[in-house]
Amino acid sequence: MATPPAKEFFIQGITHDDRTFRPSDWAERLAGVMCQFRPGGAVPGSHLNYSPWCVPTVIGGVKCVVVH
Repeated sequence: MATPPAKEFFIQGITHDDRTFRPSDWAERLAGVMCQFRPGGAVPGSHLNYSPWCVPTVIGGVKCVVVH
């Protein structure tokens, strides 16, 4: 049975040594750069919100970015 393709994936802020990735605001920076990519395209003021396709979050105390 074939596995269906993933609809989203998570980028976790953990290094190979199980340390917290630095800089501490990496998730917000990445999501901020991606804010122009959104349904309908960029519009005036869209730089003030994250794209629904690239959202920073915290899961289990670890900063992550969820990419849809």
